[in-house]
Amino acid sequence: MKRIIKPMMGFKDLRCARIILAGIELNEMNASHP
Repeated sequence: MKRIIKPMMGFKDLRCARIILAGIELNEMNASHP
């Protein structure tokens, strides 16, 4: 079970990080192009 759960948690973290990074990029683009 642990072997299956650990990669899934990492995948979730990766998805969250990607979404957060995308949001930051969008905010920077909006800030540089008012």
